[in-house]
Amino acid sequence: MRALTEKQVAEILCQSVQTLRNHRFLGKGVPYVKIGRSVRYLVEDVEHYLQAHRIKTDPARGRGAAGHGGVEAGFAAVDGNE
Repeated sequence: MRALTEKQVAEILCQSVQTLRNHRFLGKGVPYVKIGRSVRYLVEDVEHYLQAHRIKTDPARGRGAAGHGGVEAGFAAVDGNE
């Protein structure tokens, strides 16, 4: 079992260390281990947290679906050149 520091986890999640601390205080976020005054996050817990927050897209529902003109049509609509 490999453990990471809060700084390492903050970098992985693109969050600040303070956000991780706030999440711990609020009882949410990535599970952690406290050894004395040290806080560590298990790699497995960080990976599970990322998987649990993964958003799966459905290409058939997006603008890229048949008959919708694809991504270029979406940009043209934003530019007003549709």
